[in-house]
Amino acid sequence: MVKVFLDTDVSIDFLAFRQGYYEHMKKILLRFDTSTYSFMISESSVSNLIYILSNTYKIDNVNELLIEWIEGCKIASTAKSVILKALRSPFKDKEDACQYFVALHNDVDYFITRNKKDYAPYASIIPVYTPHEFLALFGSDD
Repeated sequence: MVKVFLDTDVSIDFLAFRQGYYEHMKKILLRFDTSTYSFMISESSVSNLIYILSNTYKIDNVNELLIEWIEGCKIASTAKSVILKALRSPFKDKEDACQYFVALHNDVDYFITRNKKDYAPYASIIPVYTPHEFLALFGSDD
């Protein structure tokens, strides 16, 4: 099973139908067979998604949307030691550090984010791709 970690930003792109970003995530989710690929989000992403989709995007059916999303994704667990590693890491953005170290702790194969530049200097163990790059490398981006 290939484990793919989805950063909060790409989850929001998909769930909020963000113009210019939604389509790449839709293609990824439709093209990659769930018997081969497992998509994962962090526990902290769940609360962020609830807040952002409810308060920023004011999505009417947010509960149903999130239930469907969470049922389709694996939830990456974390531990105190993972959070401490993230806080002690050289990442400038500690929320990004938490996401990356949770992914690392859960032995993912790939990390997808639209915010690749903030991960690139520090992320050397897990390959980090934008949705567009992931499609270009592992799927088809037509």
